[in-house]
Amino acid sequence: MKKKGFTLIELLGVIVILSVVALITIPIVTNVIEDIKKKALVNSANGILEAANYYYTIHRNDIGEYIGFEIEDNVQVDSNNKLEYKGKIKNGYVRITNTGMVALCIDDETYYATKTLNENEVTIGDGICTADFDNDFDGFITTGGANYVGIRLDLKNYKSASDLPRTSHEGYIGVISDVKISGYYFSHEGIENPKEGFVWVVQNSKADAHIKNDNSKIGVTSILQYVNGKWIPRESYIYNEDKWVQLSQFENTDLIWNFDHENAYETFKAPYSGIYQVELWGAQGGSINATYAGGLGAYTKGDIYLNQGEEIYLYIGTQPTTTAGGYNGGGNGYGGSGRGGGGATDVRTAASSNWNDSASLKARIMVAAGGSGASTHDTSWETRGGAGGGLIGKYGTGNSSAMAYKSIRPATQSLGGLSHFTYQGASGGFGYGGNSYANWSNGGGGSGWYGGAGAAHAGAITTGGSSYISGHIGCNSVDDDLKSTGSAYSKTGKFFTNTVMIDGDGYSWKDVMGTQTMMPSKTNTGTVYGNSGDGHAKITLKTPFYKSEETLKNEIINNNKAWYYDFNNSYQIFEAPKNGMYKIELWGAEGGSVNATYAGGKGAYTSGEIYLEKGQKYYVYVGGKSYNSTGGYNGGGNGYNGGYGGAGSTDIRTVPSDSWNNKSSLYSRIMVAAGGSGSSNYESSWIASGGAGGGLKGLFGTGNSSAVLFKAFREATQSFGGTAHSTYQGAPGGFGYGGNSYANWSNSGGGSGWYGGAGASHAGAIT
Repeated sequence: MKKKGFTLIELLGVIVILSVVALITIPIVTNVIEDIKKKALVNSANGILEAANYYYTIHRNDIGEYIGFEIEDNVQVDSNNKLEYKGKIKNGYVRITNTGMVALCIDDETYYATKTLNENEVTIGDGICTADFDNDFDGFITTGGANYVGIRLDLKNYKSASDLPRTSHEGYIGVISDVKISGYYFSHEGIENPKEGFVWVVQNSKADAHIKNDNSKIGVTSILQYVNGKWIPRESYIYNEDKWVQLSQFENTDLIWNFDHENAYETFKAPYSGIYQVELWGAQGGSINATYAGGLGAYTKGDIYLNQGEEIYLYIGTQPTTTAGGYNGGGNGYGGSGRGGGGATDVRTAASSNWNDSASLKARIMVAAGGSGASTHDTSWETRGGAGGGLIGKYGTGNSSAMAYKSIRPATQSLGGLSHFTYQGASGGFGYGGNSYANWSNGGGGSGWYGGAGAAHAGAITTGGSSYISGHIGCNSVDDDLKSTGSAYSKTGKFFTNTVMIDGDGYSWKDVMGTQTMMPSKTNTGTVYGNSGDGHAKITLKTPFYKSEETLKNEIINNNKAWYYDFNNSYQIFEAPKNGMYKIELWGAEGGSVNATYAGGKGAYTSGEIYLEKGQKYYVYVGGKSYNSTGGYNGGGNGYNGGYGGAGSTDIRTVPSDSWNNKSSLYSRIMVAAGGSGSSNYESSWIASGGAGGGLKGLFGTGNSSAVLFKAFREATQSFGGTAHSTYQGAPGGFGYGGNSYANWSNSGGGSGWYGGAGASHAGAIT
């Protein structure tokens, strides 16, 4: 009899057979689907490459170093600058260089397709793309199941090293952590937005431990894990050549390094690529006692990007206890009750066993100034040292006798402090404070970017040094010839962000002095006005970084960039970092002043905008103020016999010369801010204040009736220099310079400008 159906046994057999077939078929179908997805991703990547090559053909002359494109949720982020490609791409990043090379990384949130600049083929892997471009491999970073060079990482948590398996496979990594690993990131740089438990596998091509496959072998130095909002170094091991190798370990798990004075430089070698916070405290000047104390040291702070293995060098200043200046540039004091200036604390990119080695000093990238020394010659000559300064040094304090010989000028960003002309203590210089006048009991100048001057008389008031941070607004770097660049950025290429500068009196500084904010103590026990005792340095790893140093610098230049030029008795160079419009502002100098009542004329102001091409150079001549009968730098006319000199003008030129009055250089001026004329006070009936720097014409000063009788005949104009009164005939001004005074009585000099003002023709005559 013919069967019309299945028996139960037969039916069960069919079901079993069908189930087995299903188990075989479903993975096959799944694999086919995944292969289709991968192939589609490769096709999309090839479409992007075609579009990138076409873009380069059309726009090759408009590309700088490179141009980038970003795709997010199937949409190009920049609507004004697009790649015209076919197909849909979920997320992606593309870079086209100015030589036509292309790198890309696209993903569908499951798989990625990537190509480096130097590869010809597209690589597929499990994971997603990030916007981070790794210059070591010339490609974009990926995260997830595999990294962009095709190496799959096997990581596993263990409670302790004793739990590691006895055997494993090449490149297997064991991480000792109670926090479960949620994913990993493989690079020499950190990730921007890690999640809790994420592991950063720190790569370094020079490391002994490694992971590898058939085509790659990549060094690994250490493992960090993201826990509670920060990266923590983990005890970790990698299986190499049939044994477990422990990766780099650091005793200080908080990743904070403190440096105290060692009478020599100390080296810091970055264990990871990332952002490090650097804090410096300058040393206090030498103290006589608590009442007559040395000036307190300044404080500087900033964040700097350091590559793994990169070295910087720290020089820690000291507070002197005798006349000898403190280590790292403190000026010497003199006498039984004169004390030396405090040493600065600084960070350099080039080291030397001699703290004052020129090449090493020019490689400083951060300086916290030291305070100047105190002195007590007798009860009428007693002073406290000046604090380490911000952009300029700070004056000390003392009684009226000491004030009479107060330093003429503090340390600035481009010049050392200048002592009073009487008895002439030594000026401060680049990296050192000036020594005191070798008589009586005098204090030494504090060290800094530029140091303060030494005292010129018993107990005369001195100044601390100036501080400096590469990248801090208002700072002025130097070139190899010690010429000020006007730029806050060091010639070394290293710079800081999130900068803080606080002088030893507790005042914060940006481009000018701000409010009294106090500074953190070097012992981390609260805040203080300024640093007492020796200097100190502290370095803290803040976070692994996710942008290249060059990208960060370009962002700063694009968003907030200014160049500052102070008087430095020479020309300074400005070089445009990129094409664009630049605003130029100039201030002329003030004429020499007899006192606050009979003051020199104030300087003029000019400004304007100019288009500059990248690399175009202009030369800045900053006018100097007159402090005696000698005219100020850049054209101020000389005074005579107690009459003060005129001020120098400030100008921009296209032709440089070491001689400010070189004819070809003067003819190349494109903007000038005039300086004021000097003042004089021959006697009560012959007194005059200087004339201010003018606009299209110079301005006359003021004086009493006797001075008015010999007022200059004509002011400076756009085509002639000023002419003095015909009586006794002071010298006329000329193209780029003020006239000298008549060589008799007490006469003042003319201010400089496009054309300069005339010198005085009689005692106290108005210029």
